[in-house]
Amino acid sequence: MHAADSSLLNSDTEVYPGTLKKMIAFMDGHKKAGVATCKLILPDGSMDPACHRGFPTPWSAFSYYAKLEKLFPKTKCFGRYHQGYKDISIPHEVDCISGAFFMISEGGWLRKWNAG
Repeated sequence: MHAADSSLLNSDTEVYPGTLKKMIAFMDGHKKAGVATCKLILPDGSMDPACHRGFPTPWSAFSYYAKLEKLFPKTKCFGRYHQGYKDISIPHEVDCISGAFFMISEGGWLRKWNAG
């Protein structure tokens, strides 16, 4: 890991072999990315939807709690809470990431503190 990168993990997180190497390579290749996460896998083998969250708006929260997201997970209109309309097989931006695992660059820290 580069001195300028930090990785934050929950205490119960298991990191698969090669994950840190892939995340460092991603951060090195995407200098504008201040923070990144990876696909988080639950013990049952499914993706943790908390690692793929959209910005919490009243509409996205309503769609989620009214189960509209579950009925139409791939639509942008109803699937914004967990951004189910995005292709999880390729890197892309998400609005909110889970605290279970994320990597932050030195520039990410600096942008946050200088903006505040």
